[in-house]
Amino acid sequence: MPELSISMSTPNNLIGSYQPILVLINTTTVPIDVLDKSFAAAESLLKRYPDGIGYMCVMMPGSTAPDAAGRQRINSWMHAFAPRHMKLGFSLVIRNDTMWGGVMRMVARAIALGNRAVYPNEIFDTTAHAASFHANLAKGVFFAADLEAAITRACEVYRPREQPRKHA
Repeated sequence: MPELSISMSTPNNLIGSYQPILVLINTTTVPIDVLDKSFAAAESLLKRYPDGIGYMCVMMPGSTAPDAAGRQRINSWMHAFAPRHMKLGFSLVIRNDTMWGGVMRMVARAIALGNRAVYPNEIFDTTAHAASFHANLAKGVFFAADLEAAITRACEVYRPREQPRKHA
């Protein structure tokens, strides 16, 4: 069975890789130290895959968008790293089938369009769709079903906890 190579796991965040794809799974807002660890993991992964990597960020139900400091850190790193090295794309998966999840994906798409990224990037509602996106860019290096299975298994084994919904 395909497995992520786990580099960090907390109750709310998981960083791992499957071949040239870095995967960050979150169930809360992503703390700055986790962002920094994911960036370091991407840079390390690039040493094994110098022709380029992919990055999949999975936001589980209950997670929220990064705060202003987190967004600044992400934008700064992405603008420096992604154009040269993210040849297998960046995907943001917002796994939330509620209306709020749809709104979050719509806002994320608008932000992505405004950033005018020069690397492949897309927003998805499932890891299966994101895995297909990365596998297509990888042109046969791995199968989408294997990447999806590795992510599913990591979620089962390491159990990043879905946060309870807060009702107003």
